[in-house]
Amino acid sequence: MLAIAAFVFGIGFLLGFLTWNVLFTLAIYASPAIWLPHHLGYTGTLVASLLLLASIAVLVLRFSGRVTGRLPRAVTIPQSFPKGCS
Repeated sequence: MLAIAAFVFGIGFLLGFLTWNVLFTLAIYASPAIWLPHHLGYTGTLVASLLLLASIAVLVLRFSGRVTGRLPRAVTIPQSFPKGCS
């Protein structure tokens, strides 16, 4: 089963490697660049970027696991190292 998965992965990688330049040229290279400060101004772009980052942070905090509120156990660090370690 692992050999089949590796073989299919290799075929997919080879096809992607052979076609990436054509796909990039057709889809991305010829597309017009969108410059947000031209449309929104620098202040609008900053506000839009901060709102996007804040919304991503809210989603991450909302869907992350619940925190129990307990602190992890303290780790004791020895005051001296064993002989031979310096």
